Amino acid sequence: MDIQDFSGELSEEQLALLELMLAEEQLLTEDNAAQIQARPETARIPLAYAQARVWFLEQMYGSTGANNI
Repeated sequence: MDIQDFSGELSEEQLALLELMLAEEQLLTEDNAAQIQARPETARIPLAYAQARVWFLEQMYGSTGANNI
């Protein structure tokens, strides 16, 4: 988005506010991107309780299809 596109439609005060808002949005985006770390592919991800239940029933009764709804 280029601020010059709005220069004819907005007052100077509105343009200044728009620049400030865009700068803050850019800072927030950069901060969030820096904080998110990728999980190593070798790390084990725990199952949800529902997934663990399905696994357990599969181990006990085999692949019967009884859990398919």
